[in-house]
Amino acid sequence: MTRAAPGLAFWDDGRRPAPPRRRTDNAIKNRWNSAQRKLQHSMARAQWEAVAAVKRIAKEKKIGGLHGMLIELFEVDPKFFTAVEVAGGGSLFHVVVDTDETAATLLQELQNANAGRVTFMPLNRLRPGKDPEYPDSADAFPIVARLKYEKHLHPAFASVFRKCLIVRSLEVGSRFSRSHDLDAITLEGDVVNRKGAVTGGYHETGKSRL
Repeated sequence: MTRAAPGLAFWDDGRRPAPPRRRTDNAIKNRWNSAQRKLQHSMARAQWEAVAAVKRIAKEKKIGGLHGMLIELFEVDPKFFTAVEVAGGGSLFHVVVDTDETAATLLQELQNANAGRVTFMPLNRLRPGKDPEYPDSADAFPIVARLKYEKHLHPAFASVFRKCLIVRSLEVGSRFSRSHDLDAITLEGDVVNRKGAVTGGYHETGKSRL
């Protein structure tokens, strides 16, 4: 994999992040509850209820190996929220599990409970392939390199994001999508995909799901 050019990329301002503040247990719990409400409101009701059923069933029946929805399993700088949401799309709500056996067990329990439909990502079955060659440029960077997640979850994130770039502009994206066969997304959420289609327009950042 080709590394990006050294130095500050176009989205960096050179400032170091402030050290994290200590949080009480109640503050952490409140923040988590707030994040869950925000996530619930960003999903279709049937989808949210199906995922909630999976979590409830796994807890009640002591079924291990459930990691959660992809969107719950990473952190990213807020300035990349729009690009990550556009790149991830509906895959952000797929549920990551350890094995296909766990997925099959949970699917059967969902059917028995008539509790909706869920897409699972079994880590033992995902084969995202090698990372592509990324542009050696300060005007573009692979999205997956900006996500913070536990190492064992890499197959899930690579499956969704490994062929996606964040780019300075649509012009830059158009060039790299052709030369490197990658999808290119601007910070504003405009996209040039590797098949040549261009998608853009207004994106309401105030309703971010991240």
